[in-house]
Amino acid sequence: MKINNFKKKIKEFIKRRYTLYTIIFFIWGIWWIIRAKMIFGKIKHSSVKGNSNILILALRTIPTTNLVYFDAIFGHAFKRLGCEVKMLYCDGVLDSCDADTAFHSQRPQCFLCKKFNKSLKEALNLDCLSFHQYISEKDIKEIKNKVSNLDVEELLNYKYLGVNVGAHAQSSAIRYFLFGKLDLNNSKQVVVLREKLTCAMIVTKVAAELANKENPSAVFMVHGVYSTWGPFAEYFKLKGIETVIYSNMPPRFGYFIFNRNNRANELVSK
Repeated sequence: MKINNFKKKIKEFIKRRYTLYTIIFFIWGIWWIIRAKMIFGKIKHSSVKGNSNILILALRTIPTTNLVYFDAIFGHAFKRLGCEVKMLYCDGVLDSCDADTAFHSQRPQCFLCKKFNKSLKEALNLDCLSFHQYISEKDIKEIKNKVSNLDVEELLNYKYLGVNVGAHAQSSAIRYFLFGKLDLNNSKQVVVLREKLTCAMIVTKVAAELANKENPSAVFMVHGVYSTWGPFAEYFKLKGIETVIYSNMPPRFGYFIFNRNNRANELVSK
């Protein structure tokens, strides 16, 4: 008990000092990149060629989370089965990340993600794609202008390229504030909702370009919800592309739940 309390106090002390927090995350991130090079650099794939083109949405590249490594493990497994595998990462395009909340700043992790995403992805020894390859600064500017000109009443159910991006933005905004309902009379909440809507529209635009240029036969992702993943799941489903969403089970390391052709919230609602 005393040891746990001591650890908790140390963590709180570090988090109150942003520069120290960032430096520690920076050093930890470098170690994870070295670790990735050691682990994944040794993997050799078979020469079997298949027809499956699998896209893995490894969007957040925070080296301190296991999720990016789970993505890589699955990616190498697919390659061993003869699939063509590509991993997509954000590359700092999304200004509003679903890792952040109103009560816990993720700025050090966001810094780490933007600083190390390319290096970490290369260390995973898989072919990588970046958001920048599928959306231009002009597209992003047009989306931001469109969102800023929408009436508040239009935000929650706004549709873009056939995707209900308003619904995904709402779920992201609720996650940010960590309570169950938004108040559209609250100016701060509306600002965050517009940020999340912008994010959802950027993701939808990238999904459309990916479907057109890469023509994946299957898409593999974690979560499947919020502005970051939800629009991908919905757009690919509309286009009839096989979509698999996985969730890891922290209490039982190495165990996963797989959900095929549904978003996670649709599975729960059933």
